[in-house]
Amino acid sequence: MKKYFTLILILLVGSLNAQQKIKIEIEDLKMIRGKWISDEDKNYWIEIKDSIIVEHYEKDKPKIFKYKIENDQLVKTDLEGGTYEYAFSNLSDDFLELIYLPRGNFLSFTKLSNHSKLKDKVKLPNKIEK
Repeated sequence: MKKYFTLILILLVGSLNAQQKIKIEIEDLKMIRGKWISDEDKNYWIEIKDSIIVEHYEKDKPKIFKYKIENDQLVKTDLEGGTYEYAFSNLSDDFLELIYLPRGNFLSFTKLSNHSKLKDKVKLPNKIEK
């Protein structure tokens, strides 16, 4: 009985993971660029450019990461060489949802240009310190 339960659990988890991840096409890369504010924590927002991601949290110094998209995953690397892997769960013109692969938790963002109430509250830096 325990073997059957384990097998069913493995099949369910595998099918859920397969359903939650989406395939990223070349044209989707244009959508990912921009400023995204966290749906869970309004003090946290990211700016995605051609090859870098800048993470902002309140008045903390911004954190800079290089990123690439490979095998439908976003892989970001910090300045010390640490890597972080995410799968895309949802991507549209105004919504981004990532799955942090080691833990499986979801990170949901709304494009800042579409978040009119918060647009004025977020102060964008003039330059990024390295």
